[in-house]
Amino acid sequence: MASNIPVQKADLNENSQKLTTAIEKHGEYLHREIDTALEKLKSNVDEIESKQVAILNKHGNEIKRIISEIALTIADLNKLLNSNDVHLVTAYKSRIHEFRRWPPKPTVSLTRFTPQKINKEQIYQQIGSLSALSIKTDEHGYLIDYSGAESSPPDRQLIDIPRIITDINTEYGNSNELCCVSCLNDEEVWTCGDDNTMRLYNLKRELVKSIFTKSRERPTDITVTQSGSTEKQNIQFNKKGKPLYSPQSHTKYICENKNLDICVADSYTRSRAVVVVNRAGKFRFSYTGSPFFTKKPFEPVGITTDSQSRILTSDYSNNSIHILDKDGQFLRYIDNCHLDDPNGLCVDTRDNLFVAESVTGKIKQIKYGI
Repeated sequence: MASNIPVQKADLNENSQKLTTAIEKHGEYLHREIDTALEKLKSNVDEIESKQVAILNKHGNEIKRIISEIALTIADLNKLLNSNDVHLVTAYKSRIHEFRRWPPKPTVSLTRFTPQKINKEQIYQQIGSLSALSIKTDEHGYLIDYSGAESSPPDRQLIDIPRIITDINTEYGNSNELCCVSCLNDEEVWTCGDDNTMRLYNLKRELVKSIFTKSRERPTDITVTQSGSTEKQNIQFNKKGKPLYSPQSHTKYICENKNLDICVADSYTRSRAVVVVNRAGKFRFSYTGSPFFTKKPFEPVGITTDSQSRILTSDYSNNSIHILDKDGQFLRYIDNCHLDDPNGLCVDTRDNLFVAESVTGKIKQIKYGI
């Protein structure tokens, strides 16, 4: 077994060199694109200057022509003054009125360059990211997966006024309520509701695919995975043996945070809380809403997390989204996007939020961070 270590180390070294080369090549490509954009701007500057100079030269030439005409006219008048030819004097017509009309004076404004504020988040998105760290250990015949988070994501602050980016009408609504959404990628989302069909929609508002459940029963929730699933852990009680969640058989929604905490939205009438435990199942905190900002009792239904380990939960009764930090501290509400019975939630890799509206059957994509 020890003989395999040098081979793995050699593979790691070779892979690191390939990654470095790929990153450098991508960097060269980005630099070329930036240089091309800058050269185009400089070319535009030269073109604008050329057009402006041409306008000024045309005006200058017109002025010179008129001055030349005036000089010739003055010379002719001097000849008349010294002439005894009565016919020439009486035939003369004044051009004073003509010379009073000068061509309009052009005013050429100076071109300005307005540099845009550099958005580091967009730069990071253009560059790309590394896949997650994953180390698997074979221990007593069981394969244990120690998977870390992706390389540190860029800092994405919350914006002052969240806004709707996309509004998708689906086949759900009314009696067939839209319950859940799950991001397949940044362009497509899976959905499920009160019927036995799961549907895939894209951001062009098109239905891409429909899949029936084998049991013909309605799916309670939906998620997107890269492989199959096996039960690894069962979390029910706190350290005192008391239930962490309400025992009633209503749906509870669950997600795993970037820090590996497990977050559950429990909307049972007597519970109504977001309950968070760590990866070992140890209770960390619960959030029961803020009575100072909600008109009706807190009713958490959908739940998701973003790249900053923030927790987002839909408040069905108050038509809003609560955003918490990873330690359960309230950060803000999203209550300005005309949400109507918000239910399931998911977040794409750009931290855009998708909200499933139960009764309207709409999916709203909301930008809430930089």
